Amino acid sequence: MDKQYSNLSPAKKALLEKWKRGKFQADTIPKRQISQNIPLSFSQQRLWFIDQLYDGSSFYNIPIAFHIQGHLNIKALQQSLNEIIKRHEVWRTNFRLVNGEPIQ
Repeated sequence: MDKQYSNLSPAKKALLEKWKRGKFQADTIPKRQISQNIPLSFSQQRLWFIDQLYDGSSFYNIPIAFHIQGHLNIKALQQSLNEIIKRHEVWRTNFRLVNGEPIQ
């Protein structure tokens, strides 16, 4: 094993070797069954309030640009982004008002 991994615990080394051999599958968080309105977290409430106060402001947007050299496989990029969206519920979350209160 590489010198840079020498400080890993035996369990982490075994996990890394399993991953290198392609026999590792990460645990996934099961999808939640939505049967009720889900309240916003305190952080979400704060962002929602600022958005209401400043009507669609971009205060919390962080613009970034990448310069890519060489061939870009657009199909692979699209599949990767779709997989991230599929795996992480936060990318599919939206907010609406119910009885004057924001919910997820």
